[in-house]
Amino acid sequence: MANNPAWTRITAIYSRLDSGESRAMYVKAENGNEYVAKGPSLTPTWRHVGANELIAFRLAERMGLPVLDCRVLQFEGELYVGHTRMQENQFHPYLTSELLARCSNLDRVYGLVVFDSWVCNTDRHEGNLLVRCSNSAGLANGRCAADEHTVLVNDHNRCLLPDNRETSHFSSLSGEYLAEFIQIGFIRDRIYSLGGLKDAIEQAERVSDIEISSIVNGVPPELLPDEDKAHWTEFLINRRGSLRRLFAAEHNRRLFRYLPGGSI
Repeated sequence: MANNPAWTRITAIYSRLDSGESRAMYVKAENGNEYVAKGPSLTPTWRHVGANELIAFRLAERMGLPVLDCRVLQFEGELYVGHTRMQENQFHPYLTSELLARCSNLDRVYGLVVFDSWVCNTDRHEGNLLVRCSNSAGLANGRCAADEHTVLVNDHNRCLLPDNRETSHFSSLSGEYLAEFIQIGFIRDRIYSLGGLKDAIEQAERVSDIEISSIVNGVPPELLPDEDKAHWTEFLINRRGSLRRLFAAEHNRRLFRYLPGGSI
């Protein structure tokens, strides 16, 4: 495998996580930053973990959602996808309704539900939405001294093609229901503005076919075989095109008890 200047070399591996499906590593990279690295070599039965993470990050970034820096990492001939590692006192690892209410970017929940519905994320629970503390004081002895918080979108192991599923799995994701992608009740209750929801859908719709194709084709073949990329691109384009109809459907609108009537 030839080196690619767009990839960042790992210079040190600190530890492996024993928990979690991705069995991620804490690493330090040549740029001096630390990352949480995931890749198929760590979990051979989850061969799409790197592709899922990288594609989801690029789409979320393009939609303007708050995400941690993410990049392709290289170590001893293997490729990984890593996102910035935050120190334990810099973030809350578990989201609550009260904590969400304190976030200065609370309005991002509209983009979040649209994004998760687009990439069919079945694993958006309270433990994979980070809340970042605004200053170095952060968490200490179970208390938070930060005066501002921001919610961050992360962890996309179980979107698109989780584990070792083939591209034929995409056909099973064309259903009419969004409930499995928007599971957190207090997130649903924060969706009460038709304008906010419309704007979020438009953000997804503005990601063009060409951009989607570029994002998918930009994944290294070691993480996503070239022969599969057309299927991923087609699914993402078609799914984006169905979002407005799905959110307008009465059975999906009932997920949001405070959302008023009106066209989407």
